[in-house]
Amino acid sequence: MNRLKQIIGCILLLLLAGCEKDTEPTNFAPKLSTGEVSEIYRVGATLSGSVQKSEGILIKECGILYSTIQSMAEYEGAKISVEEAASFTVSLQNLVPGTTYYYCTYASSGRSIAKGEVKTFTTIANSAPLFNSLVLEAVDEQSITLSTTIKDDGGSEMTLRGFCWKLSENDDEKEPTIADNMTNVPLEELVFTSKIKGLEPLKTYLVRAYAVNSIGVGYGETMTVQTKAATIPVVAAITEAGSTPLSVTVESSVISNGEMPIQEKGFCWSTENKEPTTAHIKKVVEGDDETFSLLIDELKPVTTYYIRAYATNALGTGYSETFTYETPLNVPDLDATTMTEVKPTTAKAASVVISENGSEITEKGFCLSKTEKEPTIENTKVVVNGSTATYSVVLSNLESATTYYIRSYATNSKGTGYGEVAEFTTAVEIGETTVNGITDTDASVSAEILTPAEHLAITEKGFCYSSVNAVPTVADTKKVSSTQGNSITASLTGLADHTKYYICAYVVNDKGTYYGAVHEFTTKEGVTVGATFISDITQTSAVASSEILSDAGREVQEKGFCYSITTPEPTSADQKVTSDAESSLITAAITGLSSNMKCYIRAYVKNARAYHYGKVTSFTTPSEKAGEPVDLGLSVKWSNWNVGASSVEEYGGLYTWGDPTGTLVNSAGPGVNAGGEISGTEYDIARVKWGDSWRMPTKAEMEELVNKCTRTTVTRNGISGVEFTGPSGNSIFLPNGGSRKETTIESQGISSFYWTGTGSSFSYGFTSQAYYMVNGGMRDHYCTNGFSVRPVSDFVTVGETAISGISGTGASASSGIASNEGLTIVEKGFCYSYLKTPTTDDDKVVCQTGGNGIEAILSGLVPNSKYYVRAYVVNSKGGTVYGSKLEFTTKDEFPVGEAVDLGLSVKWANMNMGASKPEDYGGYYYWGETGMWNDYYDREDTPEDISGTKYDIAHVKWGGDWHLPTSEQVNELLSKCTLFWTSQNGVNGLLVTGPNGSTIFLPAAGSRSYNIVSQRTEGKYWSSKLWKQFDGNAYCLSFSETGEETKAQARAIGFSVRPVTN
Repeated sequence: MNRLKQIIGCILLLLLAGCEKDTEPTNFAPKLSTGEVSEIYRVGATLSGSVQKSEGILIKECGILYSTIQSMAEYEGAKISVEEAASFTVSLQNLVPGTTYYYCTYASSGRSIAKGEVKTFTTIANSAPLFNSLVLEAVDEQSITLSTTIKDDGGSEMTLRGFCWKLSENDDEKEPTIADNMTNVPLEELVFTSKIKGLEPLKTYLVRAYAVNSIGVGYGETMTVQTKAATIPVVAAITEAGSTPLSVTVESSVISNGEMPIQEKGFCWSTENKEPTTAHIKKVVEGDDETFSLLIDELKPVTTYYIRAYATNALGTGYSETFTYETPLNVPDLDATTMTEVKPTTAKAASVVISENGSEITEKGFCLSKTEKEPTIENTKVVVNGSTATYSVVLSNLESATTYYIRSYATNSKGTGYGEVAEFTTAVEIGETTVNGITDTDASVSAEILTPAEHLAITEKGFCYSSVNAVPTVADTKKVSSTQGNSITASLTGLADHTKYYICAYVVNDKGTYYGAVHEFTTKEGVTVGATFISDITQTSAVASSEILSDAGREVQEKGFCYSITTPEPTSADQKVTSDAESSLITAAITGLSSNMKCYIRAYVKNARAYHYGKVTSFTTPSEKAGEPVDLGLSVKWSNWNVGASSVEEYGGLYTWGDPTGTLVNSAGPGVNAGGEISGTEYDIARVKWGDSWRMPTKAEMEELVNKCTRTTVTRNGISGVEFTGPSGNSIFLPNGGSRKETTIESQGISSFYWTGTGSSFSYGFTSQAYYMVNGGMRDHYCTNGFSVRPVSDFVTVGETAISGISGTGASASSGIASNEGLTIVEKGFCYSYLKTPTTDDDKVVCQTGGNGIEAILSGLVPNSKYYVRAYVVNSKGGTVYGSKLEFTTKDEFPVGEAVDLGLSVKWANMNMGASKPEDYGGYYYWGETGMWNDYYDREDTPEDISGTKYDIAHVKWGGDWHLPTSEQVNELLSKCTLFWTSQNGVNGLLVTGPNGSTIFLPAAGSRSYNIVSQRTEGKYWSSKLWKQFDGNAYCLSFSETGEETKAQARAIGFSVRPVTN
């Protein structure tokens, strides 16, 4: 500033020395005009001026000089661009409030400075706040978004700020004030902006900013804004129409449909998003009314909910402003009390805390009373410790035959909440049941009522009992007692012999039915008749044999056999034949039969009480005369002539394989679907034609004939053939019957072709070729050719198989040996399989008991699966004899495995679907099928991922959260676990060790189509996902000793299933 003074002083001396008058030089004469001041406020003002220069005048700088000194001996400047000097304004800031300022226009050439007229203004002292311009940020159908900045806070702290507005209805309206509508902007927010909501479409509004300080209210400039026309619906703000602690009723209305009709309206809400949309929780409100409401219930306590009404048309969805609702703290909510195990002096009470309602429970339990129908904790209460929502307690020291009122309670910081009241009556106290005088059909029972008589109004008393229900009720068999007083006595008759019964005393009064403790007793063994065995079957007769296993100490008046060709369970009312056999034996000849006749037969015993029967068996007489059995010293006896012959030298018939009728030409019989072995089955022509004592030889028996006998080519009565002489010295003659192809007989008199009952080529459930003997050698051929059949007969006769006690994974099997011709029995038991004709090469269980009975438990079966079973006996001659085949289905009851945490995203089961233990193979299942196995797969349309759906067998059969693993979860198992091919308890498979060290074992179960293949060498396990390239395939886990992979396989193959759970 001093330097400027010195420069100005020098210039003045030069002017005084060189000029006669006090005038500016003619070569520096710009015309300066100092303008008026405007927008004066507390710390600033806007000044104006102009600089008009003549041609040739140099101006390097111009603007405004201003000072608080009138002489402007000291000043400050505000420069402007020379190009804008003709007319300009300058905004001064950071001035001192309430101060007079002097100002003038100036121009400088760099050497000299010229000034215009000096004028003055005074800044305003402290005032209401001032604003800069208002900015319209956005506008739509229902809202306006504005922003501004504070030009001056007026010199004192602001206490309120925001925007005020009103609807513009005419041109002469006053500007909006805070007396109209207003929205506040928090003082702590850096940006002065706000969205004004709830406006109407296509309306004009007046709006301006406001702020309040200690001086007063300051307003910004007023802006006129028109909202847009509605294309989507416009929805009014939500109003609350009612509430409870955990529910609220909200109401809104459609202000405008927009340009299209309303398609849907309702409410949407969220606890996290403050502007929820229909992508969050929503509920549609039906109806055409403009005003609509909704009860939103089942809310969580002490939780803030953000709710908006919405309406949708074809152009989009419009929302209301967000309505905020906070659920309050409340007493706990509890479920009703459930009473179980109600006894004379104890009962079990259970309940559930539905919600703590925002405050931790400090005590819970039950309160009860004999007199108060709504008991509280002021009555008797029982506290239950623990933090679980579900809780229970056994109430003790109750009075018998007494009614109690009970309800659950829980206490939190808000108070005590109660569940619904339950009423229960303790049982009448009944003493133990005593059983005496037990026979095979009768027993005497007694008990005592211990509850005092004044508590009772008995209408009935007695005993209920059952042989199957371990906790009998009056819905089972009951015997009413007529004894007076507190005693209960009765005589039971008509009981089943050798049977365990469950019995208890009961009492009925107006409160209900009460039971004493259950007692068990077993009746004595009654009359028991053994199985019937049939031998020496001819076209017209047979020999039946059985035995009396127990006569129950009663005299036998008659014994024998009853039989029928029409009644599957014959009785003494049908045909019968008596037996004169001594002691317990029952034997008799059945005569007067006809050829090819099926007969049902069983042994019977008659005593003074009733007829008693054994199990039914059946046999069929041969349709033609059978040959004589010849003992060659082999495992079976061979017939001396062929099927269809009546003498040793006759060729007999030429039959296609598996045709029991012997009538088919160039066509295989139905036996090709029997599972590969038809010897002794209904498809065996030897059995059908000659009766149950005969059958086709198996491949092994035909090989035994060829390998252990001496073979000689001979001619008998002009018929050429082969004679086999056995180790015993006996011989049989097999004529060269040739073969038949279609209707042409070939090589007759030259070669011999004899079928076995064993198929050689078995695939897709169909036997296409079978083994036969030709000229003393073994070969196989198509089943459609006609060959001779030479039957065999067993030394041992095995009875029919019976199945009982079927469960999901097991069953009891029983049979018997009818005769063994004095041979030693080396082994006996049962063989069983999925396949139609099981042999000892399939699953088998050996009977360990002696005698002629065969009994065993079949275990490790697959639930809901069809099995074929038959008894077998191995004799000392090395022959294996099978009984007739029986079919049964296990129950649809699946054992559920245990979840093993391998350290992966899901837990894997420790065993397969259908298994009973980790090493079991379990069942084989088509992808997407949940029913019983069927040889024909009927594919359904399914989702791409069936995990947890109705197509997921793991989810359907095991329930809970069990489901098929996804392909990603299978890949996770392969990539994150250690895999090792091993054998566990004799079963090959894959040992899987997870990241945490836990293990599971996956058996190499192979796969199933019609046959089971690759068992012990390969494992195939389904995932839940279809193959994207072709929906006939799905992803599976495949492994063998050489490696593991995920691959796509046909859905119509049966694979193993290993479930997973979260």
